[in-house]
Amino acid sequence: MARKAEKLPAVSDEQIIATILQTGSTKEAAEALGITAKTIYTRRTTDAFKALWYAAKADILRGATLNLNRTVAKAVDTIAEIMNDASANPAVRLQAAGMILKNASELQRSLTGLEQQAATAFAEYHFIEDLEPTV
Repeated sequence: MARKAEKLPAVSDEQIIATILQTGSTKEAAEALGITAKTIYTRRTTDAFKALWYAAKADILRGATLNLNRTVAKAVDTIAEIMNDASANPAVRLQAAGMILKNASELQRSLTGLEQQAATAFAEYHFIEDLEPTV
């Protein structure tokens, strides 16, 4: 005689995503939510889930970037204060100025690389979008 399928709790995509981000793994998220990992893997293939997943990851990245920007701004202000402090040792002031210049140069290179990556990803996304049949 065939067994009846076990009734699993109804869980939204948002709950799954939040739990994966909290636990760090699909298996642990499934256990925490009382569903199977296979259920999560199946849901992850849907366009709706993917859109929510990328939006959640983007929100995390935005938050981290904002926090980093605030911290970097404070650090730059501190270094600039040292650089502009006429009573500070000239060698220390010179070192502070050098740190600002070096880090600004590295930041510019990183931003250029990120802009190129974003442009490539955008172009690839639209290329793929153009290939998909419209209904």
